[in-house]
Amino acid sequence: MVFEGGAFEMGSREDEPYRVRDEELHQVEIRHTFWLKRTEVTRGEWRALMPTEPWLTNCAGDTCPVENVNWYEAAAWTNARSQTEGLEPCYRLAECNGNLPGDEMTCSVVEAVGTSCTGYRLPTEAEWEYAARAAGRDRRYPWGDEPATCNRAVMDDGALGCGSSGPLLVCSKPQVAGLCDMAGNTWEWIEDWYGPYSEAPRDGSARIVAAPYRVIRGGGWRSVGVLLRAARRGAESPSGRTHGLGFRTARTAP
Repeated sequence: MVFEGGAFEMGSREDEPYRVRDEELHQVEIRHTFWLKRTEVTRGEWRALMPTEPWLTNCAGDTCPVENVNWYEAAAWTNARSQTEGLEPCYRLAECNGNLPGDEMTCSVVEAVGTSCTGYRLPTEAEWEYAARAAGRDRRYPWGDEPATCNRAVMDDGALGCGSSGPLLVCSKPQVAGLCDMAGNTWEWIEDWYGPYSEAPRDGSARIVAAPYRVIRGGGWRSVGVLLRAARRGAESPSGRTHGLGFRTARTAP
């Protein structure tokens, strides 16, 4: 799905139910056009580029979202995807531990080209929220202000994964603004380091100030509904791997 750049209010209003402190409302103007993948990266797409099968859940089929991958592995997959299409890799990963992506790969040196990169990459936090709000609209969830339910998202409604005990096939729930599973199914890795919005760029690029955690967004199959809000932020160590964490890709339009 292609999104034209634009200005929007990122974060949440003080009266939004279940708001937390790190969702401080602030103005962002995305100054580039970008493409965001319609779905989370699937197991079939992962396996086409990597010889590993890291997933742990009982979801069956190539269109299940890949999960249990860390940030370095997600970045490595985006590089591999770029290389198959003759595009610029968006990350330099060096001093890695020798493990394959999907087998607890970690790297001591990471350099990101940023939104000027022509290849595939992880979305910035601003891009992700802009897209989750259907091009920056004032709404609590991708679909509007109505609470999250199993009719709209794969979540914990008292039964994990709406009774599936894991994620469902991508696009099992209705798509919104051309995107599937922006709320629920799996959390998604973001390019930004996690930190206060006061330190974040206002032009739609990623926060590059190194920190202990990278941002994750969107909630997953083990998340209660309030964690699926468009403004809700999560954080995870870049080496962290869980059966509720995957990713989708972005590209800056040429």
